[in-house]
Amino acid sequence: MPNRHRPQHKSELKSPSRQIELVRAAAAEIGRDPARIAFSMTALIGVGHTREQATAAIDPANLGSQTFDGTTFRGFPAQIVDDLGRYTELGVSRVYVRAPTNMAGLAGNFELLATDVLPQLAGL
Repeated sequence: MPNRHRPQHKSELKSPSRQIELVRAAAAEIGRDPARIAFSMTALIGVGHTREQATAAIDPANLGSQTFDGTTFRGFPAQIVDDLGRYTELGVSRVYVRAPTNMAGLAGNFELLATDVLPQLAGL
């Protein structure tokens, strides 16, 4: 029996909303409550008071070696909140932050993430 929810093309898997839609449909088909599924993602996140600081925090010279799926956010704290907020609207409830390879900027990056971004995401 063919799987009706199988992606027709690999490009469908590049869309988080399509991925979530496929999983929910498959779950419903086998009798599992789609609302009980926890969706997670990984992301490389660079936070800074300027665009340059945010970019430097993720070590742009080695960006290609740090990402495998292209999920990278960089910007001011409010921009990161907005970007991650869009994923929560899709149903993502967990984000695993990958540590950038730029060890010199790691502490400052995570400090801004913890103090200026996470508190705003707590209510989402």
